[in-house]
Amino acid sequence: MALRHALAFSGDAAQQGKPAPTRRRPVVLVAGETSRIESSLRAAGYTVRPIRFAPFDEAAAAKVEHFETYNRTAASQRVADIVAALRAEPGAILVAAGDEALAGALASAIEPPRLAVLDVGGFNTRRDEDFLAHLYIPGLRRAGDLQTASEMAANRLVIHNAGPRFAATGARVERAALTPAEILALVRQSSAGPRR
Repeated sequence: MALRHALAFSGDAAQQGKPAPTRRRPVVLVAGETSRIESSLRAAGYTVRPIRFAPFDEAAAAKVEHFETYNRTAASQRVADIVAALRAEPGAILVAAGDEALAGALASAIEPPRLAVLDVGGFNTRRDEDFLAHLYIPGLRRAGDLQTASEMAANRLVIHNAGPRFAATGARVERAALTPAEILALVRQSSAGPRR
């Protein structure tokens, strides 16, 4: 599929059939500026794990002509790091904000979480400039970008703080930012029943 190829996962077998571990509450993976919700999640008894991102040397990459031909961009490396975190915690919930939330939407198409609650900060899916500034991955727009990712993630995405110019059918899109209490309610609801 074109999106998997653009994200450098075309030769990677999807691991969607593996059983989620049996635990009372799923792990919540967090990325980006999520400190306000992290304390609420911990207080509610969830195990919260920040995603570790590989360092990316933009200055060194800029010195290599056509760097992105054979290497991941900063954005595609974020996607790969989130995919790795989701694979390490089957059945996890993802809560992310900012550029990490955009990467989380794409990662969810490769390795679906139980639920992803993503604060996209008013990202405009109609402007190439927004993709260049926040989600630069060669071939992504041609592969269907966030629209294709939201369809592949099979109704597991809640995208909030979307503003008026974010479009992605297949995801629940909230124009305003959700409060920590609203995010915690979504996490609790998702934790209550199995996701396949």
